[in-house]
Amino acid sequence: MSKAKHKKSFLVHTDSLEILDDLTDEQAGKLFKAIKDYQFGNEPKLSQLIKIAFNPFKNYFERDNDKWEAEVEKRREAGRLGAEARWGVSKDAKVSQEMARDGKGIVKMASAISANSKMANIADSVSVSVSVSESVSENEKRIVISLPLNDNTDYDINQSTVNEYTKLYLAVDIEQELRKMKGWLMANASKRKTRRGVPRFIVNWLSREQDRGASQKADKSDSYGSMNKTIRATMEKQQSKNLTIDEIKAIKQQEYDEKEHRRLNVH
Repeated sequence: MSKAKHKKSFLVHTDSLEILDDLTDEQAGKLFKAIKDYQFGNEPKLSQLIKIAFNPFKNYFERDNDKWEAEVEKRREAGRLGAEARWGVSKDAKVSQEMARDGKGIVKMASAISANSKMANIADSVSVSVSVSESVSENEKRIVISLPLNDNTDYDINQSTVNEYTKLYLAVDIEQELRKMKGWLMANASKRKTRRGVPRFIVNWLSREQDRGASQKADKSDSYGSMNKTIRATMEKQQSKNLTIDEIKAIKQQEYDEKEHRRLNVH
């Protein structure tokens, strides 16, 4: 983010570094390059896997930047008040004195009013833009669900991460599966995961559901009902060869078994 350019340093939370153990050296290098790009105000272009790993860092950085900006504004205001106290005159009072000494004060006042009006319009426009941006950002940070860990803490999953999972696993209802995961972990306390291990647990679970959805789709297309339709169509084509129904069923059963065998070998 561009506002991070003015900072000389940034924080990295140690618990977020555990994700590095699940990445290859090449992936870890890409992750740190993404962190560097982000801190210099550039939008990193990442693969889906690295983007998922980067999201927790990004959320930490945004929260820290918000705190930093609030502190800068607080110090700026304190400096302004200190200057007024030192010189015994506010900025507005000083402007009024200059206008009183100047015979063209009325003209200056009119210009100031016009300028203030324009600034107000700009401020309104910026306010709307910032409000929409903040609303989107807050929605992405919203915690969708928390999974219990083996140390009795929770692993929070925000909307941004759910959105990434949705892009990766198109055949899966992500939020429903996350609820299933939480229920399973609540019922199997002895099998709860560590903070480092829970991302892999989530990915493995969603991958199985993705494969199952694809398998069910294939099973539906290869069902016996579909095969019976094929048999009837084949009978019409093979009437000249005088094949019996049992012979056609045997042929189609063999085709089905071969197709099922190939599918199972793929998975």
